[in-house]
Amino acid sequence: MKRQKPQKLACTGLVVLCLAVLSGCASVETVDRDLELQRAAFNQCHALAAEKSEHAVTGASPALYHSAANSMKDCLKQIKHISEIVQSNKAIRASALTIVNYIKAGELDVASDRLGAFRSRYSHQDLYLADGSSFIDNVKMLLGEVPKGAAEHGSLVNASATLKSEIRRVDYWQSH
Repeated sequence: MKRQKPQKLACTGLVVLCLAVLSGCASVETVDRDLELQRAAFNQCHALAAEKSEHAVTGASPALYHSAANSMKDCLKQIKHISEIVQSNKAIRASALTIVNYIKAGELDVASDRLGAFRSRYSHQDLYLADGSSFIDNVKMLLGEVPKGAAEHGSLVNASATLKSEIRRVDYWQSH
């Protein structure tokens, strides 16, 4: 009789272990499904916001840019764990588009706040434009967060040469 107790304990232990594993699998499956639903919702929201942004470009209206920026910002707010739900690059681009649309809408204070959020959320990351310049440096220069001397030839700010030239031109004509 003494030998049956260890077998009963072993069987009971095995049953408990199996139940624990099965319940763990069910919760992982639920988490995966939730992430997939959030990813799909973000992608749909992102597509609609990108469409609004394209419409704003053709309409060239500050109100349209403002609406597009708010839509993209709302998409980014929907997701809790952004890196698990969307590709990091897509999220960074969505955040950048939000900032650019606020600038085009003339909402420089909001754009500056969104740039701060961008830099804290994606620290040590940046987007590089077709000319090799830094998205962050270009936006900081547009928002006046960089000293005017940074537009000098040979400056260490990785902003577009065209933008630096335009800032130098405006500065020259304001001072002469």
